[in-house]
Amino acid sequence: MKRVFIIHGWGGFPGEGWFPGLKKELEKKNFKVEVPSMPDSEHPKIETWIPFLKKVVGKLDEETYFVGHSIGCQTILRYLEKENKKCGKVILVAPWMNLDKNTMNEEEYEETLTACIKYECSCGYKGEIEVPFKRKKVMRLDEEEGKKKAVEALVFECEKCKKKFYITKKMK
Repeated sequence: MKRVFIIHGWGGFPGEGWFPGLKKELEKKNFKVEVPSMPDSEHPKIETWIPFLKKVVGKLDEETYFVGHSIGCQTILRYLEKENKKCGKVILVAPWMNLDKNTMNEEEYEETLTACIKYECSCGYKGEIEVPFKRKKVMRLDEEEGKKKAVEALVFECEKCKKKFYITKKMK
């Protein structure tokens, strides 16, 4: 059975915001959903949250999915980094990665993580590619301002026609 773990952020709790609605919708689609109450969420410590998540998850496999919010995103990524096993999917909502000298910052994650991207190109090719999660500075058209701007993006090419794709932080 597919399982989803929704991990709240700093000061969060299972019944806050959009968690109950997401849980209800996923359960309608036959997912087993858990929204654990993370320990001491007003004073979160990554060294406490990771083993707690490990205990809650139990067996990690490709039927295990994660949705994280805020510092819950960092918890999920660090847990997966330690487990070094595949999971189904991970969705990060408003990730908070750069906390202090004792936590790993966003740039360090980009050196070790990869993104698995499913795409459909205008040439008709449907593909899946795994690329390093390392953003590059590129010039892209800002549609609101009507001029080119330097932005950070994940960049990859269609495996068939070599068209470039750019995934920025602010995808619409």
